[in-house]
Amino acid sequence: MSALQRRLARLEDVLLPKPRPSVCMLSEPASDAPAETWAEYRRQVDEAKARGDFLILLVPMKPTDRPRTEKGVTYCGSEFEAQLAAASMLPSRLRQREPAERHGEKLVW
Repeated sequence: MSALQRRLARLEDVLLPKPRPSVCMLSEPASDAPAETWAEYRRQVDEAKARGDFLILLVPMKPTDRPRTEKGVTYCGSEFEAQLAAASMLPSRLRQREPAERHGEKLVW
């Protein structure tokens, strides 16, 4: 590989957008739900784990409990907390700012 190809590869690594894993948010069925509903829920969880998705499960929790993450799965007690967890996994829409440079009398970003 020539020096030019190596430099081009490094530039592509830096400049090309990285693929983001998708977020899968599921709500746990009621404890008295039929077995078919629970089987479908477990199947969806297994499929999301196999795809490598960020998995957020909405489960019954006490109001004093905080969302927790175990083995790559985030457990939330309310839909609001689940939406916050999903939003926190999205990339920032703001570009990273470089330090201000002096350009004459003005500061240029």
